[in-house]
Amino acid sequence: MLDSALDGSGLRIHSVTSRVKEFDSAVAKLKRKGLLDDAAVTGNAFLNLEDMVGLRVVALFRNDLQSIVKTVAGLFADCSVDDKIVDFETSSTGYQSIHVTSCIPNTCSGPRYDNIKDLRFEVQIRTIAADAWASISHHLNYKMEGDVPTEQRGSFRALAGLFYVADTEFQALSDMRQKTLAKLSSVRESELPRLLGQPVTADVLMTYMRSSDLYRGRRETDLEQAQSLAEQLRQAGYERLASVDEAVRRGEESFLEQDERRHPNDKFADVGRIRVSICAVNPEFEALVDGETAE
Repeated sequence: MLDSALDGSGLRIHSVTSRVKEFDSAVAKLKRKGLLDDAAVTGNAFLNLEDMVGLRVVALFRNDLQSIVKTVAGLFADCSVDDKIVDFETSSTGYQSIHVTSCIPNTCSGPRYDNIKDLRFEVQIRTIAADAWASISHHLNYKMEGDVPTEQRGSFRALAGLFYVADTEFQALSDMRQKTLAKLSSVRESELPRLLGQPVTADVLMTYMRSSDLYRGRRETDLEQAQSLAEQLRQAGYERLASVDEAVRRGEESFLEQDERRHPNDKFADVGRIRVSICAVNPEFEALVDGETAE
């Protein structure tokens, strides 16, 4: 349920995992909270733990966290949000995560759900950097602030700060790329000469192929394929888009001949037009492409 909702959300998710708390860990937590009588361990005692069952959503960027919280709140019932990121400055462990405790919604019914609808579970939402730090500190058995020895708290806070800075810089890089993409997406065919002066990158290539009449009607390929093509072009010495465009135009006749021989439903895509055209006029590029294809 959560996987499919996040897949269609456009949010940048690294992973979604689940777990059932191990027995020893659950007993230790019940003891810490004073909810367990050592002389009478019963199954009902575990109902006091809202994180006996847990999900973890790891996001790539901090700005997506609140949107993930909204997605979770829209899926499940009786949600309670505990934002532990706001306590970062006063936390000796540097723990950064948002916890949402929830129940299965009434829309889920039948034998699979009816007996567990009242059981609460926890969804942890954090960034990939915060998840890395939480895993390291957990491995060191420093789950609670009081567990960190006084002489080590300075080092812990410094390291936690580094992960926080990494998160901040990851977000800054993402923001800059979004601005670059927004700027490139506004380029029109009439502005193509200005684009030709740009260095060869996947984003620039994709904008170029969308803007130039050379590729009109061609199937558009994805970012991964554009990245592969950009790397091949740079390896072959094509540093600026103008040199790519010039080579494509020189190889146009050969490309059209090859394209004409293909089935109507199997015409070259936009990146194929670039590769085939340049291979026709640059043997070194052709050898590079053929070599990578052979591998």
